[in-house]
Amino acid sequence: MIDFLDIKYLIAVAEHGGISKAADKVGITQPAMTRRIKKLEDLFNAKFLIRSSDGVSLTPLGESFVKSGQGLMAHLGDFEERIRLHSKGEGDKLAIGLKPGLFNILFRAVLSDFLESFPYTSVKIEIGATPNLMRLLSIGEIDFAFGATGYADEKDSEIVLKRDLEFQPMFRLPMVCLVRKEHPLVGRDFTEEDLFNFPLVAPKPPLSIINVLKDKYRRYGMSYSIPKLVVDDFMIAAQISAQTDYITFVFEDDAEFIKTQADVVELKRAIRLEPLQIGLVKRSTWEVSESAKKFISLTKEHSSKWSI
Repeated sequence: MIDFLDIKYLIAVAEHGGISKAADKVGITQPAMTRRIKKLEDLFNAKFLIRSSDGVSLTPLGESFVKSGQGLMAHLGDFEERIRLHSKGEGDKLAIGLKPGLFNILFRAVLSDFLESFPYTSVKIEIGATPNLMRLLSIGEIDFAFGATGYADEKDSEIVLKRDLEFQPMFRLPMVCLVRKEHPLVGRDFTEEDLFNFPLVAPKPPLSIINVLKDKYRRYGMSYSIPKLVVDDFMIAAQISAQTDYITFVFEDDAEFIKTQADVVELKRAIRLEPLQIGLVKRSTWEVSESAKKFISLTKEHSSKWSI
């Protein structure tokens, strides 16, 4: 079997014009270098060097071998560097899924800190409603996601805890209600029934919130779908609310930013939904890389104020 060191030594002889100089350069003795070159020639039953009183020179076959060997060693060096970077979590690729609203309130800071530690890692971020993120996870388009457990598919079956996906709870985010500034409920006393006379626009909620909302709609004799208008982004929901009488619920920490982008206000006395539990979702067979471990660790640090 060919030994890469033997190729390296033959290249050194070609580059330095002699066995003694090459041996000195790579840090072995001249007899050892001679034996390694001889072993390589015997392996291929070929002559790579012509020895004379003036030193050594390459045969035509030796020149061809050295040229190919130089390319091979360059590829080997690239391979070793990729492995070294991978072992440190550098040069890796991460594909991450996020729920709408999470990037601004949490992952903008997480990503900034992460790239300081892993500047050579390529990061792809997919932002969308949890059902879509779970679909991307199940087909391997993203490595892991941060979403909520208990999300329903089109048949109201849980989608997070099936398809070989695992959920690890991490933190809970409070929710608040936003409406347009001229909404009929702004600046007046209102009841819960008054609030639910207005349709909801939002990303599809998890089953726990869906069941709460369905119960309230039924209580007041209403039959709106939950939500009546489904969008994949809190910002889009807020912009629709700003121009209609639709109500929407967003992450409390995201509300101030959203209010700078859409003409909406917080409905202070509105129903307060239970804080939404956010966690890490991944395929059970996915091997967590060093860079992924770091990203998850930073997420835990930055979300500590919402700790479960």
